[in-house]
Amino acid sequence: MSLPKESTWHLFKGTWFVYDNKETTIHIQLKNSGHQCVYVNGTLASEKKSLKLRTEQAFEFKGVSYTVRTTPENVAMTSFSTELIIDNVLAKVFTFRYRLELKRYLPFLSTIVLLTIPLTLWNAPTWSFYLMLLTVLAIQVLLFNRQMFHIEEKDNDIQTEI
Repeated sequence: MSLPKESTWHLFKGTWFVYDNKETTIHIQLKNSGHQCVYVNGTLASEKKSLKLRTEQAFEFKGVSYTVRTTPENVAMTSFSTELIIDNVLAKVFTFRYRLELKRYLPFLSTIVLLTIPLTLWNAPTWSFYLMLLTVLAIQVLLFNRQMFHIEEKDNDIQTEI
């Protein structure tokens, strides 16, 4: 399997978060099926099944302890954050958000309205409405899926002076 070079979302492969500190590259994959996989330098180091979005996955790989903690950020579950902790130090926080602005979905909604009018005028059967909706939705997701989501990455910039 080819691992992505940067954090991304894919319709079939799920959400990928990538952490690279020159020595170690960590890929966190949140699959649509509920599996959470962590790859360290291209090797599958840990996998956990989670039916909820709230997951804590702790494991050790080649003498280094890792913890990956995923939690929803709101009740609607339109946003969640994933923390990567290496040797009990927070390394990075990834935040995945749905973009819910109406202007992003205006072309989708306009297309549905424009296609519904002729179907109604022609007294088309009900199944044709469902087929049209499914087709427009598939086109929307396949063509514009990267614009529907946003991934934000924050490094741990907290420094303490002793």
